[in-house]
Amino acid sequence: MGAGSMITSPKQALEQLLAVLDQLEIAYAIGGSTASSVHGEPRTTFDIDVIARIDQRKLKDLLELTAETFYSDETTAHEAIALGRSFNLIHLLTAFKFDLFPSIGEPFRESQIARGADAKVSLPGGDLECAIISAEDCILAKLAWYHAGGGSGKQWSDIQGILRRKASTLDRGYLQKWAAALGVAGLLHQLLADSPPIP
Repeated sequence: MGAGSMITSPKQALEQLLAVLDQLEIAYAIGGSTASSVHGEPRTTFDIDVIARIDQRKLKDLLELTAETFYSDETTAHEAIALGRSFNLIHLLTAFKFDLFPSIGEPFRESQIARGADAKVSLPGGDLECAIISAEDCILAKLAWYHAGGGSGKQWSDIQGILRRKASTLDRGYLQKWAAALGVAGLLHQLLADSPPIP
């Protein structure tokens, strides 16, 4: 299988995936619990969320370039892009899962990418410097997941972990703007009412 057969850890798998995204000039930012572990309190996760500016043409190239080391159902992936939904890439040797969320046509995901910044991510296999979403976007995305899923203790705990570390530096105006757009203004109000004051 060539050089790809040497990839044996989630860190190496992510490194390879991001190299392909860079090669294809696909802008991205890492989200989910990987990002909340950077901004808040670390916890183990078995998948990584990647918000990516990807269209049908770039998806075809991505699937071709990752075919030796990742599994993805091509039909399902193309349907997901058409519907603005996520699709999976599963690393064959470790079974580690990457959830890719297309940002084209999704203003909040585009904002997540635009505001992303490089940070050190700790994964099995080592640390990796890569673009992650901001603390504010991480809170908003997890509030949206919490709302859509009827409430998840892990999501709420992740958000509280971010607040414990970064409450005084968060952009409250940005949070309120997007919370209203995402339909989670009430949840945000509840969250901030129990957190340290934000200037």
